[in-house]
Amino acid sequence: MPPQSTSLSILNFASFADVFLQGVLCAQFAHYTNVNEQDSGLMKLFVAGLALLTALKSIQVLAIMWIQTVTLVENLAAISHLWHAQWIMNSVLPEALIVFYVQMFFCHRLWRLSRNVYVSFVPMTLFVFALIAASVAAYFFSNVSLSTFWYAIHLGAAMCGRSPSDGKYSVLLAATL
Repeated sequence: MPPQSTSLSILNFASFADVFLQGVLCAQFAHYTNVNEQDSGLMKLFVAGLALLTALKSIQVLAIMWIQTVTLVENLAAISHLWHAQWIMNSVLPEALIVFYVQMFFCHRLWRLSRNVYVSFVPMTLFVFALIAASVAAYFFSNVSLSTFWYAIHLGAAMCGRSPSDGKYSVLLAATL
């Protein structure tokens, strides 16, 4: 197999995997609406917002697949530069918004379980900073070095908010599940 088709196949495989996982999430949303009828209206609204964000992310992945496989199928160089050339390819911000949305739910659950502001405020602050870093990375998406720098900051802040070194937050997060 020539290297060009192998590279395009890898991009397509990653896109198909992303669409498959988005489909799994959609199935979970449908299951939630059928099973959890006793939840509050706010919780149902929260899940509906997450379903909307997931649907928009699926549309973005399908648009990326269309551009890769139909529009630019003959030009692998254009496909490799596409990630920093067109706004639709900038997937940092939609993914960061979905992750932030879910993490805020977990921070709310941490606060409800512990009733300690510091237990939920520290990770919430890190998650807000991670979202800001992802927004800056998305703003500089055409500049590869700046975008990569801010994306690394985003990932670092998000990971620090998830699992601090002492493990208290991880234990409380596990208790909410």
